[in-house]
Amino acid sequence: AKYAEAAVQFKEYIKLNPSDPMGKIYLQSCDLAQKWLDETRGNEVKNIEKINTSSSDFAPVFLSSNELVFSSDRPGSKEALVSFNGGTEIRKLDLYKVDVNTLEDEKKINIINLSEINTPLHEGPATFSRDGKEAYFTRTVKGKKDKATNKVLSTLQVFYCVQDSTGKWSKPVSAFSFNSSEYSVGQPSLSKDGRKIFFMSDMPGGYGGTDIYSSTKQKDGTWGKPINLGNEVNTFGHELFPYYSDKGILYFSSDTHPGMGQLDIFSAVFEDGDWTNVRNLKPPINSIGNDFGIALDEKNMRGFFSSDRFNGKGEEDIYSFSEIIPLKLTVKGGIIQFPDKSIYDGIKYKLIDEENKEETNLEAKDGIFSLSLKQTRNYTLVAKKNGFPYNKIAINLLHDTLGNYLEVKLNPSLRPILVQGYLISGLTSDTTKPKFKEVPLEKISVSLIDSTTTIEKKNTLKTGFFEFKQKLNGNESYIILAKINIPKIPPDPIIKCQGVITYSGNPDRKSVV
Repeated sequence: AKYAEAAVQFKEYIKLNPSDPMGKIYLQSCDLAQKWLDETRGNEVKNIEKINTSSSDFAPVFLSSNELVFSSDRPGSKEALVSFNGGTEIRKLDLYKVDVNTLEDEKKINIINLSEINTPLHEGPATFSRDGKEAYFTRTVKGKKDKATNKVLSTLQVFYCVQDSTGKWSKPVSAFSFNSSEYSVGQPSLSKDGRKIFFMSDMPGGYGGTDIYSSTKQKDGTWGKPINLGNEVNTFGHELFPYYSDKGILYFSSDTHPGMGQLDIFSAVFEDGDWTNVRNLKPPINSIGNDFGIALDEKNMRGFFSSDRFNGKGEEDIYSFSEIIPLKLTVKGGIIQFPDKSIYDGIKYKLIDEENKEETNLEAKDGIFSLSLKQTRNYTLVAKKNGFPYNKIAINLLHDTLGNYLEVKLNPSLRPILVQGYLISGLTSDTTKPKFKEVPLEKISVSLIDSTTTIEKKNTLKTGFFEFKQKLNGNESYIILAKINIPKIPPDPIIKCQGVITYSGNPDRKSVV
């Protein structure tokens, strides 16, 4: 990572060997890498220590929103599927499954070997249909014989299996008619609708060592002819580990596009019939090591990837990341909510009641933190990462049960936050039969006030939802204010009682009813 010194040497190399295109690419990489490092100082990814071992753990993929499948050659296994250091140690790769929600638990997590799929051969990476019932995965098979060494080479093929109603996987079969013993096909990634699949291959006719291809599912259920993604994505080097996101963005790794060094993760989009606009994901996802095998939870802008960077636990490790965006608070009545990203970003939260200094370490439920706050009381929401302060947000909330008034005072100390919310009335608009019921308030103006100046106004939607685009910056105070004209409740009705009054006792004593 001595990029300035390296740039000097690459300039000399280009003079000595101008025919090698990598000279110019490496020189460009030196300039870009240093610039990217300077831009991302302080940002970091998180090593998922509960998954990782001293062996290879890589290529994570979501089986469902809560389950992660990855490849590993942990103790007792054999040869690694992908060797980045030229190693020849015999190990087996298997596919394993883990519940994402247990990665932050204090207890030991349960990592399950997908034994119905795994064999004495090497399995992984994999991809799954969105319902988790179909699996496509890489497996090694015996290939052609190397004429120079007379050794039978291993090649990669993609296999397919389905899960029945009892959860049992079928016997895997070859997924493609173009699987071959003459070249490799592997590392599949299935589209959201299951109609397109992406993979890497060194089949003849490509641009480099390995290229990224796609195939479309035919009406009869078979996969069509492989289509090379073109020379914007593929180079004379190696393109590997494609991942096709739900938003239609292709992610892949390359050792030839300008980057930090070795394999970097890139993205590309499909425009006007071509794959184009290749972009480096930059640090902290990319490093001077090999970075590859990304999987995204795009709804929450977070995900996992694998890397053999120098500070890892094993040969290759699985890391998590969360896109650095302001914390988004959601206000609904007396409750404030925000998402839990601790698995990805390592940030822990606690709430301090400033009246009695009572501290509560927050625990998320279904990935959401919910704070039920008492009115007019001052609270501080404290966020820490690696034991150090990350943000502090002072909160004071005032509302009434009828839903005709809401005031929230917020003051973030370190980092900006975003605010959205719901206006819900506790009273129906039917004044003849007043009763308490949650009713969304539509087309109500909600103001964001900085000191005494209104800086943004939003009208609520049918659901009562509002959202401010303005970031609430650190060390500034803000007020969110909504006043709603609710029809007046009719005066208390006269209560009439009808019945027979009887008296027993001393007739001389007067009684008062």
